[in-house]
Amino acid sequence: MSFGSDFDMDVLYTLKKGWNLRICVQIEQTSCWNVSLRCRGIHLIVTIKREYFSLFNSHQNKSLQTGIMPSQLKEAIVKPTLKKPHLDIQDLNNYRPVSNLPFLSKVIERVVAAQLTEYMTKNSLTEPLQSAYRQHHSTETALVHVLNDILLSLDKKKSVFLILLDLSAAFDTVDHKLLIDRISRRLGIGGVVRDWIESYIAGRTQ
Repeated sequence: MSFGSDFDMDVLYTLKKGWNLRICVQIEQTSCWNVSLRCRGIHLIVTIKREYFSLFNSHQNKSLQTGIMPSQLKEAIVKPTLKKPHLDIQDLNNYRPVSNLPFLSKVIERVVAAQLTEYMTKNSLTEPLQSAYRQHHSTETALVHVLNDILLSLDKKKSVFLILLDLSAAFDTVDHKLLIDRISRRLGIGGVVRDWIESYIAGRTQ
């Protein structure tokens, strides 16, 4: 069941000219800057005059308003990258595939992610023990929490058992239909927002 109208999110806000520049600068500083020629188109966007962002904004805002992620922005370029610099470059097992999307796709992702994060934080919809993808949280905070629980239990003379699960290609195991149903029922996300997420995860190519 839905949380009710107070927790409904069915519209994505469009951005005014100027915000794209800030987002592009952020993406320019990410790891994709060094591994994909496709991402280097960001450098051109960042250096051109602000007046040209009107065209940039129109493509982005059309996606936000219609709830459709264009298929061209879901086409990734896969580049094999060495897992560690000192490994044998002749051994294919030493490579991992790195998938890179067009820079405009990354910009739209940031816009939607920021709005979803704000909505979930404002309405306290995040899992209380979640450390990933939360501001001021990390693997370090997760370890501190687990260690604290262990020490408290040991102080009370209790036995402690720790089970760790490591899913291979974890994101690939997510059922898309179940995901959409969960965000609709549990998070109150519908309308254009749900349509955009469905469009975003469907029909990806490389």
